[in-house]
Formats: sequence, structure tokens, C-alpha cells
Amino acid sequence: MTQATKRWSYSTGERGTNRVRIFEHPTTRGLFLEVYDTRRRKRIALGHRDRELAKAKAEEVATALRRGLTPAGAEPTLQTLFDNYLREVTPRKSASSQQKDGQVTRLFLEMFGADRKVMTLSRRDWDAFIQRRRQGSDGRRGKVRGKPVRERVIAQNLKTVVAVFNWATMAGDGRGGYLLERNPFKGFPFPVEINPRRPMLSQEQYQ
Repeated sequence: MTQATKRWSYSTGERGTNRVRIFEHPTTRGLFLEVYDTRRRKRIALGHRDRELAKAKAEEVATALRRGLTPAGAEPTLQTLFDNYLREVTPRKSASSQQKDGQVTRLFLEMFGADRKVMTLSRRDWDAFIQRRRQGSDGRRGKVRGKPVRERVIAQNLKTVVAVFNWATMAGDGRGGYLLERNPFKGFPFPVEINPRRPMLSQEQYQ
């Protein structure tokens, strides 16, 4: 009975956070990078057989994961994208704008989840956000938090999220690409106040 040859592999990082593994294909001897992207195992062919180069790549990806960046070939999550924006862009804004960024991103994460892949968002999610905000809900099992908000506030919330996504389509990922290939919310209509409240003056006040 022929004993199977143990294939070469190399692992780095910590389990559950930034674990990355390099392994050799038993037939072709080609090298693959294996990473867990939000509980899903993902394998990427490196296209060469240089073990030292592969080990260096594994260390690079593990470091990126530790810093909260997106590894090569992996789709960014809402948490990853918002963390990068709040760290790199928000500090350059005014104090009130910084507070708004934090509030809106926390609200969006509560509604759709930190592990939600950005590119899976669609018009249905856009409309769901508007509806839940109108009801004052954060989307968790129908729980209501506070009072319903007006259309103008909802539009401002969505404009903040769209700004984050637009930034991500221009922000480099450190590997020659961008954090997002496109904005999944591009072109969707913002809610508009049908009858906005305007202060009225009496004739005496006007005179």
C-alpha cells in the first residue's frame, strides 16, 4: 500500500481573526492562498511555485486582516468599509460632521449587520432603510427605537452612506485595485419632503 505524500503548507496569523494558509496542490504543485472571509473559506491561486514568495504573501495578507483591510480577492464588508472611512476620512471633517458619520454608520450596521457584503446591497435594501427610518426602527426583529424621522433626515442619512461608497470606489486597496468596484447605491432616488414645514408670517409680522 502506497503512503500518500504529505503536501507542503504554511500558516500564519491567529485563528478566528487573521488566519492565512498557503498550501501546495498535490497534483500540479501550484500554490494556493487560503483565507477565511467572514466565516467562509476562500482559496486563491497564486500562479507560481515559489514557497518563499508565497510565505511573504501570506504574511502580507495576515497583516492586512489584522489592520481591518480587505484581503486580495475578498469582498469588503460594511464593518471593514466603514472602519476605513471613519479612520481615514472622518477625522478631516468638522466636529458635527464627524458625529453624524459615526451615528449614520452605526445605524446602518445595526440594520444590515457588520458582516454584510457591501456589493450584495440592492434597491430593496435602500427602500427597506427608508421604510424603517420612517417607522423609527433599527431593523432588529421589528424593534422600534425613538420617534419616526422625516424624509429630509432619511435623505441625509443615505447621502452619508453614498459618500462612503463613492469614496471606496476611488480609495486604493494597496494592491493596485480599489476597495469597491462600484457604488451599489448609485442612482437610487432620495426621499423628498412632499409638504415641507415652513414658518408662516402673519400680515402684521410681514409689515
